[in-house]
Parts: sequence; structure tokens; C-alpha cells
Amino acid sequence: MNTLTIHGTLDVAQFWPRGNSDADTAKVSLDGIVRPFRFKRDGQREIVTHVFDAATVRGAVGATSVVKNGAIDVRLQAIDAPELHYKPQKYRQAFGESAAAALGALVAGTGKAVLSCRVVTHVDSPNEVCDMFGRVVGEIIVRLGTRSVNLNEWAAREGWAFPAFYTSMSAAEIAHYTRLTEKARAAKKNIWRGDTPQIGPFDPGLREGKPGSTAASDVVLDAGPVIWPKYFRRLVDWKTDPKTTAPTLAAYLRGRAAERFVATEEFVAQGGAVALQKSLADGLDAADRMTLAPKDFVVVEKASTLYAADGQTKVTAW
Repeated sequence: MNTLTIHGTLDVAQFWPRGNSDADTAKVSLDGIVRPFRFKRDGQREIVTHVFDAATVRGAVGATSVVKNGAIDVRLQAIDAPELHYKPQKYRQAFGESAAAALGALVAGTGKAVLSCRVVTHVDSPNEVCDMFGRVVGEIIVRLGTRSVNLNEWAAREGWAFPAFYTSMSAAEIAHYTRLTEKARAAKKNIWRGDTPQIGPFDPGLREGKPGSTAASDVVLDAGPVIWPKYFRRLVDWKTDPKTTAPTLAAYLRGRAAERFVATEEFVAQGGAVALQKSLADGLDAADRMTLAPKDFVVVEKASTLYAADGQTKVTAW
């Protein structure tokens, strides 16, 4: 696989409850790192690339710089942790604070305030690196004492995140994270103890606690029914949409431009270009119960384009 590696540092204090980062996104600082972006094709020598230094990503939400104030935002690939603070109202799911606090405790275990880290993503083109929000999509690897720990794998293995697959991923990556999350599900670890196929009801009073508080970071207090976060976010959209008259979430999703997915089995067998695309509504029955497990969805990645510093030239080469 061709690989982009980004060298940086991880501020341990960013994770809830000391900060407000959740369990599937993180900010990685590039300050003081010489030549942070390095690309390697299979069988070739690693090269330094500067295409991201002043690049912007343009997608459905507008234009966003990849590097902002000397740092990048990273979306941890293949996982989706329970929501910690969705929308300005900071709607939260059960286990949302516990998952973020568990990740924070893991990286704080060395006693260091800042950890060296690598962000690794397997891509062929620079345009494949970021999502439509300008976040780098990849795995974060840190050194914890004598161990090298992949934070994505850790969250999946320990039951702090659901699988979240996209058409930008390879079949091998999907199979790997399916194995990790299925082991956690079978053992009913953490979020899997509260996993339910029933979407709703929505509790508008469940919000993120203030950074620095600890009550809900106790997994016993933070436990409860928890659904796949992608449907939770759409549940919130539906319940807070003053214009909708849709009687169910499925009806709401059919009436708007919702994300689309292909069945994992079809994606692996046929590839994303051939497999039949469906609406997220097709994953729900008439009572808004999930008819598929999170591992059975491969979400169609929304389009975005990487532009050079001039904002006009598309970045196509390293």
C-alpha cells in the first residue's frame, strides 16, 4: 500500500474531561516538526511532500485549510465513538464522555503532557487524504512507554467505538476493523453493553458536561442505551428540525439528501463503483429499528477537492 505518514505531537490534555476532544477525533500539532508530511509508494523511497502546507479542502461545507495554526485535525478512520457534543447544543449519547475520558486516560498514562505521534493513511493521491471538513482521515500511532499503540485499533478493541466504514477504505482495512469490533461486541465491552437497534427516543437533556467535571466520565453513570452515532446525529436533526412533519426517522431521511451507503458484503465483493447505493433510510424498518449492524454499512464518502495555496489549482501530485 502507498502510505502518507504525518509526524507530529499530541497534547494529552485535549481529551475530555480536561479538554473537549472526543474519542474519534484529535488535533495533532506540527509545530517544530521538520518535514512532517512524508509519502512512500510501495517499493520506492519515502519522499517529503509540501502539498498540504497551505492547501485548502473544498467540499459541501465550504473551504477549509488542512493545516490550521500549525496543526491538523484528524478523524480516526474506521471508528465512530458515541457523540460527546453534537451541534452547538452539545447533545450527547450514553458512553460519549466515558469513551473520550478513557482515551484521555490511556494517553496520559506515561505522565507526559505531550506525546510524539504519527498519523498514517494509505492513499494514492493527495486528494484522498482529507474529508469534506478538511480533516485528515487516518490512524494515530503513539509511543506509550515501551509500546507503540494505534489509537484507532485500541478504541475498536476496547469497545469504545462502533465500526464506521467509508468507500475511501480498502476491503482489507474493513475486514481488520470488523474483526476488532466484533470481538469487543461479543465480549459486551463498554458501548456494546448498551448497544440497541432501536433508534430513539431522543433525550434533549443529555448534554456534554463542562470540561473539568468528572461525574459522567464514570462509565457506570454514563452508561445507557446507545446507537450507531451516524443515526444518532440524524435523530437529532429530525427531532430539532422545526419544518419537518415526518412521522419517523426513516421517513425524514427519505425526504432529504441523506448519506448513502452500500452493503459491506457487496462493497468487498464488487467494489464501491459497482455495488448498489442505498439511502440510510433503507437500514431502518417502519419502527425505526436498525435492520443491519454498523459493520454492514459502507458509507459513500462525500466529495471534496484539495486546492493549492492559490485556491484555484487542484492538487494532483505529491
